[in-house]
Amino acid sequence: MRLGKWSKLGLVLIVLGIGTAWGVLHFAVPGILLQPHRHRTPSSPSTLRLVEQAEKLEWRSDEGLRLRAHRYGVEVATGRFLVLHGISSCKEDQAELCGWLNGLGFEAVAFDLRAHGESEGEYCTFGFREKEDVSAFLDQHSSELPTFIWGSSLGGAVALQSLGHDKRLRGGIVFSAFATLEEIALDRQVQLTGLSWTWLRDYTLWRCGSLAEIDPLAVAPEIACRSIEQPVLLVHGDRDMQITVGYARRNYAAISSPARLLIEVEGAGHNDLWERGGTELRASLQGFLDENFRP
Repeated sequence: MRLGKWSKLGLVLIVLGIGTAWGVLHFAVPGILLQPHRHRTPSSPSTLRLVEQAEKLEWRSDEGLRLRAHRYGVEVATGRFLVLHGISSCKEDQAELCGWLNGLGFEAVAFDLRAHGESEGEYCTFGFREKEDVSAFLDQHSSELPTFIWGSSLGGAVALQSLGHDKRLRGGIVFSAFATLEEIALDRQVQLTGLSWTWLRDYTLWRCGSLAEIDPLAVAPEIACRSIEQPVLLVHGDRDMQITVGYARRNYAAISSPARLLIEVEGAGHNDLWERGGTELRASLQGFLDENFRP
């Protein structure tokens, strides 16, 4: 049977549509996930003043990537915090938090995670390589101070994986972390497209793994929590729509350490924990630090 002119045109359009959709899925979507926007600019003049006072540090990853950080020191420190930012953020955005930690007597080192800020790296791997970058920093910038880790969102997921991976870290504070990359990838897919097809998520993760040479299914903070014996405080907003509070509850339940605490900030979303938590949250944080992170 011969096809008419319009039937042929329709067939061509269908083929082109399928080809375009495959191209977007195969090339564009993995790039969006693995290559977040690089942000390097402090958010306010007061932050800029803090950043200008920071000491610039550099270290090398196991593959030789040049990674960068800012060190905020205090005259007499009782410990050191490694501070990890969220996705598409940078070390400059952590300046005020580092200043707050300084006020409590802690030295603070704000990282640019790989593929962020001024650090080298083509791909963000959501903790698969970043936990090794944290260990490389400890190798190359050792300190007599007990070292702790603080992470938010992506940085929180990296912090949990790092605590399970390297016992030189003596404890951690984690804001708004996911439990597994497999699940949060599906969540984000549904949020952006409305599609809950797991095959679409699975193909995307497979493609990401091929490009970055990682196993996406191994990116699982919840599993890392089973190896965490250090003190850990988790903070999460009970109205977080980006990374729901259920992930925090699961991470908390998996942590092996008896010194663990989960704070659910009422009415808080993903980015307003400090504002919603206010003085009560700060007091709880300081209390946990005084009880578990002091000599």
